[in-house]
Amino acid sequence: MNNVRLLQLGIFLVSMVFRIPVAQAAVAEFTAEPIIVRPNSVATGSQNHDLRQKAMNAEFDCIRQKRQQSDVSWSDVCVTKNIHLAAASSTVEQPAPWERSATPHRPSSEVKSTDQYIGSDYDRDVMNRTQSPSGIYQDNIFSKQHFEERKTHSLDVNEETFYYLYREPGPDVKLWGIMNGYSANYTYRPPDESILNNPVLNTYGLEARWAEGDLDYKGSGKTKDEPNDYYEYRGLFGKDYLLRDQSILNWYFGFGYRHLDDIANGRLTTTGYYGYDRHSSYYYIPVGLNAILPQRPWHTELNVEVDFMFKGKQVSDLSNGNQFNGFNNPDIENDQTRGVGVRGSIKLAYKAKYVDLFAEPFIRYWNIDDSEVTSAVVDGSLGNFYEPENKTFELGSKFGIAF
Repeated sequence: MNNVRLLQLGIFLVSMVFRIPVAQAAVAEFTAEPIIVRPNSVATGSQNHDLRQKAMNAEFDCIRQKRQQSDVSWSDVCVTKNIHLAAASSTVEQPAPWERSATPHRPSSEVKSTDQYIGSDYDRDVMNRTQSPSGIYQDNIFSKQHFEERKTHSLDVNEETFYYLYREPGPDVKLWGIMNGYSANYTYRPPDESILNNPVLNTYGLEARWAEGDLDYKGSGKTKDEPNDYYEYRGLFGKDYLLRDQSILNWYFGFGYRHLDDIANGRLTTTGYYGYDRHSSYYYIPVGLNAILPQRPWHTELNVEVDFMFKGKQVSDLSNGNQFNGFNNPDIENDQTRGVGVRGSIKLAYKAKYVDLFAEPFIRYWNIDDSEVTSAVVDGSLGNFYEPENKTFELGSKFGIAF
């Protein structure tokens, strides 16, 4: 009887050996790497369940860790090293990491193709894996610098055309017309190991813009085609965050300087008033958000920004009128201390072979409060002069290329 029981136990154990590869194939789907069982190993159904549960727990631990670091979204793939399984059972041994090849090897026929998991645009270079200090294998696609839209150096060069409108309240004064110009934006995103890439900041930008146009004036009479030009310089500091897949959210702040020249020297309005040059300068702090939403070969970039003007200066060259009235009028300077601006844009870019081509409709708005008062003798009389509250609108579009 004992011999019969021993024979039955032996048959049961042999059958369990032949069942093991089937059970381990299910674990391979969780680990994305093959589980190799020695021919002479033996495992019970309970042990298989424990191995599978440990693999699942390791996967979720990995995903949670990467989520806390804002490196991946829940839809990303997170692959753990099989040492978690090796520690759970001595019956498991590890294969060599996948070799980088044009056609990556999938270790189990039970595992779906790479394209089914990631998509037709899946980068085969993801098979070249690196190990983190914690013992977790992560694909290169999770590297901060791997995202195609997040280049270390990027430069936009564009031409812009927009409608310009400047208004002061009663009596109604306005300056309007079409302006054309050029701008360039440079962004530096330091590599991961740089001290400039830190938890607070990892993007640094410089922007420059210039535009000109002949504008019409209405106020103390009317004039046409007054030459106007202005330029703007900005330095920006920001931080990139991964939203999902390859979408990126970037917040930023910085410093901006805007200067405008309105040239009316030597002109007389339709009512006989002389014109004079005006020079307007704003010093402000921009705070904004960019959202980059890539969809090959197109991608969309949304921008919203608020500008806080902390200092402004208006210079009115009243001395330009001396040629008409014979007085020795001074130039008037008025300081401004309060103002706010808002701007936004939608950038639509097409990824060509060597550069990106894009169009970017935009709107810009400024609301500036009354300036401080300055006293001066003008046209033979003492008076108080100030720059009244004013609003500026710009509506247009950029067209350019990005490197």
